[in-house]
Amino acid sequence: MKSSAPLTEKRYVVPFILVTSLFFLWAIGVNINDILVQHLKKAFNLTDFQSSAVPMAFFGGYFLAALPAGWLMQRVGYKKGILIGLLTCASGAFLFIPAASIRLYAFFLFSLFLMACGQSFLEVAANPYTTVLGPPESSERRINFAQSFNAAGAVQWRKVWDGTGFPPLDQDSPVKILLDPTGNVLSCITGYTASGHPDYVVVKYAPSNGATLWEASWGVSGGDFPADMEIDAAGDVYVTGIGIDFIDKYSTIKLRGSDGQLLWQFYDALGQDHSASGLFLDSVGGVFITGASDPDGHDGNFNDDSFTVTG
Repeated sequence: MKSSAPLTEKRYVVPFILVTSLFFLWAIGVNINDILVQHLKKAFNLTDFQSSAVPMAFFGGYFLAALPAGWLMQRVGYKKGILIGLLTCASGAFLFIPAASIRLYAFFLFSLFLMACGQSFLEVAANPYTTVLGPPESSERRINFAQSFNAAGAVQWRKVWDGTGFPPLDQDSPVKILLDPTGNVLSCITGYTASGHPDYVVVKYAPSNGATLWEASWGVSGGDFPADMEIDAAGDVYVTGIGIDFIDKYSTIKLRGSDGQLLWQFYDALGQDHSASGLFLDSVGGVFITGASDPDGHDGNFNDDSFTVTG
C-alpha cells in the first residue's frame, strides 16, 4: 500500500530537507510584497496607482520566467535549475542595496522582477524534484508535506504605524518590540504625533490578528526620544529615554498594561545635558535606569559621566 512506503529514503534526507526549505523561503518572498508597498510608498511619496507597480513587477517576473524555466529544466536538470534559481533570486535581493543607495524606484522594481524570476525557476524545479526524492509510492505525500511549508512562510498579519505630525514624510522609527505575559505585542516607537515633534509612542497589538488594543503617547514641551522599554510581571509598561524641556532630561514613564493609561512619569536632569539609554526591572518592582550625564553642559570638555537611577 502507498501509505506503508516511507516518506523518503536515508540517502535523500538531506536534499529533501534543503528542497523543502525552499517552499518556506519563497513564501516569504511572495508575502513581503505587501510590506514593501507600504515602505516604498512612503519613501518615494507614491500614489496608489504608482505603488501598484510593486506586485506587477514581482508577479510579472513569475509569469514571464515560468516557460523559460521549464525549457531550462529539460536541458540542465532539476539540481542545476535550482542553483540557477537561487543565484538569480539572490542577485535580485542584493540589488536592493544599490537601489537604496541611489533611491531610484525603477531600480527597486527591476530588483523585485529579477528576484521573482529566480523564485519562478525554484518553483518549476522544486515541485517535480520533490517527487523523485524517495519511493514513487509516497511521492504525493512528499510534495504535500513540502508544500505545507509554503503556508508557514506567509505573513499572518502586519501593522503600519504612521504619525500624524507630517504624514507621510515624518521619520517615525521603531525602538523596541516585546511580548507581555499574555502574549500581546507591544511596540515602542519614536513617533511624530499631532504635537509636531517626536514623542514616546507605545502601541499594543493582539497576537492573533494584529488588532490595536490601545495606543499611548507621551511628551514634554520639546522633542522626546524613547531609548528602551520593559514590561513587568503584571503587564505594565515602562519606557525611558530623553525628554527635551529646554535642557535634555532623562525621562521615564509607566503605562498601565490593560489600557495604556499613564500611571506615573519621572523626568529630571543632574546638570545640562542628559540622556537615558537603558532600563531594567528587578523581581521586586525596582526600576533601574542608566545613561550619560554632562554636568556643565559643555560637550567639548570630555567630562560626561555615566549614571544609574534606582526607583
